Amino acid sequence: MPKIANVTITLLVFLCGIHQSSQCSPPRDWNPPTITELTEKAPIVVRGFVVKKVGDINLYTACLRISHVYKGSGVKSYICVSRFGSTAACLSDPAYGVEYLFFLNRKINEKLGTEYEARYDTIHSATRVFKKNSEDEVRDGKCCPGSSKSTYL
Repeated sequence: MPKIANVTITLLVFLCGIHQSSQCSPPRDWNPPTITELTEKAPIVVRGFVVKKVGDINLYTACLRISHVYKGSGVKSYICVSRFGSTAACLSDPAYGVEYLFFLNRKINEKLGTEYEARYDTIHSATRVFKKNSEDEVRDGKCCPGSSKSTYL
């Protein structure tokens, strides 16, 4: 009898793993948006690191140390941002110790003041790992959407 129980438990764990991994599977021909495209759409684009996570792994608030603001005004050097979470839930899950670009929305709460939330134009689109050419892509996204991209704002 214990052997059947072990097999059952193993099968359940395996099936849960498959279910979890396929919850947010993009179509085969799907291409994630570029940094340029995300910058064009987001009202706030910043670069920084996660220094604290508060909440459930599936949906949490991440507090960020901001090193550079590319787009948006009045963003302080330390902010907390809601709506991050598990990649299985199609959310962005930034790790500690990695420099990211964050694409954010700003909400004004009459009682709490300014709040920030991760922006999702598609799955996992609230963050991108910052790389050497990331600033060029951000610059292209800040430039005049729909034009010849020759004038910078």
